[in-house]
Amino acid sequence: MSFSRLAVLIGVVSLLSCELNAAKRPVPAPTGTLGGKVAANGAPVAQAVVHVWLENHKDAATIHPDEKGEFHFPLAEGTYEVQAAAPQFHPAVPARITVVVHAQRETWVNLELLPGQ
Repeated sequence: MSFSRLAVLIGVVSLLSCELNAAKRPVPAPTGTLGGKVAANGAPVAQAVVHVWLENHKDAATIHPDEKGEFHFPLAEGTYEVQAAAPQFHPAVPARITVVVHAQRETWVNLELLPGQ
């Protein structure tokens, strides 16, 4: 029986911005989204399980891809290991992903000259 290897395509996408509201609640730490697709020979592997853990930690979160093999998972800033596995496939080699979250905002301020200037 021959086994195919799983390919895990991973991208760090989107920034969820955090703002204060009128109640001045604490602002949660900004998060990014780890997104990707699990495929074998170009075809999605929906029955796969993706494990994500913070580098040098043992606790892993588990993500189940959708029918297209795609997954999305919110993560705080840090370096993570990501690995996929599925029945009848060799597990993917863990990939190291660094999530960097930074927000940048722009605002335009319009000043008016004082009278007589």
